[in-house]
Amino acid sequence: LMRKHIFRIHYLPLEDVPPRYAISRQNLWLVEHSDIVVAYVQHSWGGAATTLSFATCKGKPIIVYPNKLDA
Repeated sequence: LMRKHIFRIHYLPLEDVPPRYAISRQNLWLVEHSDIVVAYVQHSWGGAATTLSFATCKGKPIIVYPNKLDA
């Protein structure tokens, strides 16, 4: 039995973004185009924390996995 799977590929608009900032820009794009955000943030600084802050400002529902250090 052979199943056919249909995948949607989204190419993010990153042509004008320097490679150094591509991941950060991709994270912001993902937040803007998502209905809910699932996060695991280990530090109050860095890309994950910045993305979580952006999602909060956008009013997105957020599920945050607890960090072992927080327990």
